Amino acid sequence: MDFQTSVPRTIDDPQLRSGKVRIAFRVKNALPDVPPYYVAVVVKPQHEVDENGRSTAVTDNRQLGFVAKAQDLYEGDEVEWKSVTYPDDFSMRLNGKTVKAPPLSQDPGGWTVVFRHAVSDTEHTTLVCDGFDSGPQKG
Repeated sequence: MDFQTSVPRTIDDPQLRSGKVRIAFRVKNALPDVPPYYVAVVVKPQHEVDENGRSTAVTDNRQLGFVAKAQDLYEGDEVEWKSVTYPDDFSMRLNGKTVKAPPLSQDPGGWTVVFRHAVSDTEHTTLVCDGFDSGPQKG
């Protein structure tokens, strides 16, 4: 389906230094009369977080990650980029509580970005996995 993504590529990227990361996606070629196709973006720091959104810095992250609201890939002009901004557009549910996404500076190092096809609130399929490096790891 010619799915394309855009995430910062280098540690020197102004977005990473500012702590506000624009993550974008689109379909390269328009398709006529297609049904909605929802894409959710998930961002995961390298360590799990607690219910207050603080990094545990103890274990590698096995949590789903922080999710932005799914967008219809084909809504409007489908070849135009659709985007979300980390951390502003991201949160996750943890132990019945909504946890806002933490700043990049809280857990510097490798972050994972997963683009998922959202079939429902509980059913998702991974389309593409990518990532960025927000700086040297602590410790």
